Amino acid sequence: MNQARQILQAARLFYHLDDLCSLHQLTQQDLQVLQAGLTALIASLHATGRCEPRALPEVLPERSYVLLERDGAPNRLLVRVAGKVDRPLAHVPLFCPWGFTWKGYLARDTALAILADFWGETLSRRGFASGQPRYCQDYLAVANLVERRLRRGGTLRSSDLAAFLHRNQAGNPHSFSLPSSSNTPRSRT
Repeated sequence: MNQARQILQAARLFYHLDDLCSLHQLTQQDLQVLQAGLTALIASLHATGRCEPRALPEVLPERSYVLLERDGAPNRLLVRVAGKVDRPLAHVPLFCPWGFTWKGYLARDTALAILADFWGETLSRRGFASGQPRYCQDYLAVANLVERRLRRGGTLRSSDLAAFLHRNQAGNPHSFSLPSSSNTPRSRT
């Protein structure tokens, strides 16, 4: 089995963990151990396919990411740019089959969509499996940020995301570098 297929299979196993837990076939501790193991497997497979760091564009309009939680319907993730109509992001089911959320490991799909938009890339299962796009590099850390910022109607601003990624750069040799002529990083439209 090739590396891309292994990554997609490992991500798909997250779907089944919830099913097993709800059927009382797994304890909470079992669930956490399996989630950690699958996360480590995906991260190690992605580590072999990292792309080169790149700088953010210098002048970009501020945007905000907002999660709209809806009863009886899939949640929506919107991009808000001043003076423009809200734009919904498409959900690509990698860790969560039913849509965007801010909770736990399921927030990884939300983080991936935000990072793909932030970097101006197209989120896809194939891209995630290859580990090449920029959104594959920081999604685990950003999922934790999503959990803190998007719960209960919160927002995540692109400038806050850029600052968060910059702070994490020291511990991650694959992170981006900020342009030297810009004091404040901003994301693109």
